[in-house]
Amino acid sequence: MQIKVEDDWVPAERVVQQGEQDHSQAEVSDADLGQVESMEGEVADFISKLQLTSSDMLRATTAYRALWHFGRPLRDGRCYRQLYEWSFVTKHVAQFWSHSWHGPVVAKVLLLLVMYNGLPAVLVGSASVAITLLLHHLCLLPCSIERNGQSAIAVSVGLLASSLTFFFWRSRQRVFLDRICIHQTDENLRMMGLLNVGAVLNKSDSLLVCLDHTYIRRLWCVLEISAFLKSNGQEGINIKPTSWGVSIVILFLAWNGIMLGIAVVGAILRQSTGVTTVLGDGQRLGFLLWVILGSTAVPSSFLTLYMVSRSLRAHFRAVDSIRKQLETFSVKEDTVAHCCTLNHVDPATGATLTCDRVILEKCLVLWFGSVQAFNEFIQKELSVVFKKLTTSTVPYTWIVAAGIPLLWFHAGNAAYHLRTENYQAAARLVFYVPSWWLAIGPTCLQLFVWLLRRVRRQRSSLCQEVLVNFGCSLYAAFIYFVVAAFEGFWYTTFGTDVPSMAAFSVVVMTICALIPCATCCMSFWPQRRA
Repeated sequence: MQIKVEDDWVPAERVVQQGEQDHSQAEVSDADLGQVESMEGEVADFISKLQLTSSDMLRATTAYRALWHFGRPLRDGRCYRQLYEWSFVTKHVAQFWSHSWHGPVVAKVLLLLVMYNGLPAVLVGSASVAITLLLHHLCLLPCSIERNGQSAIAVSVGLLASSLTFFFWRSRQRVFLDRICIHQTDENLRMMGLLNVGAVLNKSDSLLVCLDHTYIRRLWCVLEISAFLKSNGQEGINIKPTSWGVSIVILFLAWNGIMLGIAVVGAILRQSTGVTTVLGDGQRLGFLLWVILGSTAVPSSFLTLYMVSRSLRAHFRAVDSIRKQLETFSVKEDTVAHCCTLNHVDPATGATLTCDRVILEKCLVLWFGSVQAFNEFIQKELSVVFKKLTTSTVPYTWIVAAGIPLLWFHAGNAAYHLRTENYQAAARLVFYVPSWWLAIGPTCLQLFVWLLRRVRRQRSSLCQEVLVNFGCSLYAAFIYFVVAAFEGFWYTTFGTDVPSMAAFSVVVMTICALIPCATCCMSFWPQRRA
């Protein structure tokens, strides 16, 4: 039996190439047929045990290799036929990457970059900001810069350092990516790699599922997650929608844009005080700058919220569809093999291709006893795993990391106050910044996502869809203005000294800690088709 990967360089969609004659049509002697059946039985028995054919077949690569050049091994495998050299023999795999080769590639790459390079990017960016501000404080860099200018420098340095780290960090975590760890040109090594996929899953510490709308319909994807469930259970499965990576990157860039815009406009206003320009005096110039900033920031914010509303509502609908599909899952009806889409004809050579489904169903019978038992296993086990996605949102730590520009901005303010010996103003920031960065911002986003989940149903007309998304955007703006109004009321009533700021921080953090409990309780309400 000869196994061959198609020349479209999609290793997750593997096919078995027949010889010049189809065994179902060729005249085969009883002896030859018995020999083939015996060999197939031995191979199938070995595969069912999830054991390696050889210790050399347990291979891994480093995450930075898989994400090299913005994930080029994921985007364009046919240009790099020596990817196998980037893999190495290992005793265990930290994480097996399970993904569909037919989903949005850029979103998948961004998700992986966030997961593996996101934390180093935030830490390096923050360290760069701290070093820059320290050099300013020691006057090793120009130390006569005013407050807003210093904040603008801090945000710019943080953005530059974190962006470079995000794309070029060299994560050493051992992962399995089929395009690298399975040979793409040597037929024998490729065949052995395919036969050992189940064993590699068995020896992987965790399984990362890069979920998109195509994942659950790909036969190999379903097989991978099922094999891991059978051998390792649910604990090691980490399901991450690819849309989360895009959302976090957009949120991070939006925070940078807002903070940088405020700092730059503030710096220009400070420098233009008492200065007469062709546009008038400094006060008129300042008013004009704020009008320009507002006229660009407000529409941009609404457009961003609108796009996020549409994207997350579609995500929750997709999760609902997956759960509904899993309740009545049938491997024959609900999955697609790439060879079937080609009508089992190689587009390059015209040769007849054996169906992946036949090969994989034999494996399923050996692993689960029957195809029907496999269907029931999927309906029971995967439904539980995917149920968590209906109530889960982007992780809190990711939201906090995306809001780090707020910390950089106020770090510049604090450094300026320390340099000018305004210690009370610096102390106020100690309480003000955490309340917004760690509590108010993430909670507002959580309330926004909660509404999107409630109104996720697809509307019957485009006009209704636009109105729903626009209404969700207004809801997000309303939440912000409520918080801002409460903050203004507090400072007007109790003042802006350090004790008042500390009390405000305690109050809002307590409220924000209780809101997730309330939304969790509300998630158990019977949901009408809103």
